[in-house]
Amino acid sequence: MTSASAAIPESADDAAPPVASARPGVVYYFIAAAGCTAYSICQLAAGRMDPQVNAGKMLRGVLRRHVRGRLDPIHHETGHCYTCSVPRGLLSDAEAVSRLVIYEDGVPIGPAHASHNDVRAHGGGRYSHWSGWLYFSTPDNSDPRSNGRQYTFKD
Repeated sequence: MTSASAAIPESADDAAPPVASARPGVVYYFIAAAGCTAYSICQLAAGRMDPQVNAGKMLRGVLRRHVRGRLDPIHHETGHCYTCSVPRGLLSDAEAVSRLVIYEDGVPIGPAHASHNDVRAHGGGRYSHWSGWLYFSTPDNSDPRSNGRQYTFKD
């Protein structure tokens, strides 16, 4: 028997006890935290994120479940801009980068992350998720309250 083969157990009874494994949720949390940290560093370096962002809120954004809903009620703001409240607690452009996607009759609109002034002045489907509010326009600059189309979101 060589020294290399001596390390191989002869039977399952001779094998070392299995290493205690972490619960899957703990592992997922650790991976998400590491990814969130790397993402935050990149965003800070690029100047696209406020250094005062709450890391806990950012991590919650990574770990959250997807939320879907209908945009209702919709209010006219100014120009081509309409507003609607969305559930609080979703990561928005105010804290980092929102993952909210707006749909018109099931088709995604955009561009997302537009400035509120661009939404007001140009419309064209631009939108911005800011804290608990969505500032958006329709792709054809029609009134979403009366154009007969349904507007939904997914985060």
